[in-house]
Amino acid sequence: RSNLKEKDCFTSLAMTKSAYESAGDIIVKSSKLKGVTISPEEVILAIDEIPVIMVAACFAKGRTVIKGIEELRVKETDRIKSMLTNLRKIGADIKVEVAQVEGKCIVINGGKLLHGARVSSFGDHRTAMSMLVAGLGIKGKVIVTGLGCINKSFPNFENLLRRLKPATPLVME
Repeated sequence: RSNLKEKDCFTSLAMTKSAYESAGDIIVKSSKLKGVTISPEEVILAIDEIPVIMVAACFAKGRTVIKGIEELRVKETDRIKSMLTNLRKIGADIKVEVAQVEGKCIVINGGKLLHGARVSSFGDHRTAMSMLVAGLGIKGKVIVTGLGCINKSFPNFENLLRRLKPATPLVME
């Protein structure tokens, strides 16, 4: 949390505790994104947010490196495979490399022109939501298939996304 604040990603964070995990509200400000390096320790703390962070990195200027990513392979789906496949389909420059100390890492060279495409949720709610968010920032339509999985964690996601940018053509299947 504090590291993201230091990287100038948001203006305020209000955390609450639930029975299962910490939750919170983040107030985001618009800014020009720049590539960052995310350590394995940060990945562990934000494991469920990594897919949408990967989307943000595609829009950032420069190189983003996400280290210590192996845990992403054992979530609802292999999120490394699902996000690499989908982000490549929309034109992202993204790959997996092997780092000497941290094992595998994701490398994203951001700032490339992205385009619409048909992508899959891979049955994973976070992959699905992340790709819908990606569709907000590109020219063309991102068609995400298999969206029923979103109801697992965020049944009102589509309505909130449409309120965020109502003129954006979201194609949800």
